[in-house]
Amino acid sequence: MAIWVGTSGYNYPEWKGSFYPEDLSAAKMLPYYAERLSTVEINYTFYRAPNKKILEGWSAQTPEHFKFTLKAPKRITHIARLKDCADSVKYFLETAKVLGPKLGVLFFQLPPSFKKDIPLFEAFLDTIPPGTV
Repeated sequence: MAIWVGTSGYNYPEWKGSFYPEDLSAAKMLPYYAERLSTVEINYTFYRAPNKKILEGWSAQTPEHFKFTLKAPKRITHIARLKDCADSVKYFLETAKVLGPKLGVLFFQLPPSFKKDIPLFEAFLDTIPPGTV
């Protein structure tokens, strides 16, 4: 069993002087982080759907063993609230594949006001192709 240790995000200027060296540029935060921890949750993807170029850049800055957790875009979880979002889900899943073995978890965080709706949830799960890991 593998244990992955990381944080929710890595690009925090307020960590300079405690985790990051004071003079470390923002562009060097991810490689520095990835030398010390094994995974990170990317919140950026919640606010902006990622594109392949961004994910390829993150992947190139991290060691082979590193894992990314991508938070699903809010347009799926908070705006569409899992309804009629098959195209957005497909784009998110296809783009996430760029990370290859560095893709850890796809995190679909729902709003606190989201009420239990089994038929809706089952319909949403049908938008995720079999074999998606």
